[in-house]
Amino acid sequence: MPNRQGNFHFRDRSHCRNPVRAGGFSLVEVLIAMLLIAISGLAMMRMQTELTKRAEFAEHSQAALRVMDAKLKWFTSRGASTALSSISVADFASDVRDGQDATHPVYKLSWSVPTIALSGSLKVIEMEAWWQDRHGAQQHISAQTLLSQFSEFEP
Repeated sequence: MPNRQGNFHFRDRSHCRNPVRAGGFSLVEVLIAMLLIAISGLAMMRMQTELTKRAEFAEHSQAALRVMDAKLKWFTSRGASTALSSISVADFASDVRDGQDATHPVYKLSWSVPTIALSGSLKVIEMEAWWQDRHGAQQHISAQTLLSQFSEFEP
């Protein structure tokens, strides 16, 4: 609206840094914010894939340990009566030696019994379980234990 002299009245913006631009975000600021959001999203996706990979390894490790434990329990089944048992019983001298077990559909089990000069009644068993992850890479865990000829339940 014109004033009395016929001129238009404009607001006085002399207090602003830039009298033309009173506020808001510039294009550069918006682009920087979008770049930060994109980088954060990529970092979250990478973290999610890494967590998924580690969780899958943990699940397979637990299952492989159960397979290894079942084999170790069979090694300690000696002393049971074969007439009363539905499974075969392990013999310490002949059955507890190097071997492999591929009967499980996912896990391949191998064990070795190195000859060491500890005692004739004590054997070291080193076991490894192998499997393939979803990308086809071989994964494995290993364990080592000692096995005595004498059962804890025998007199």
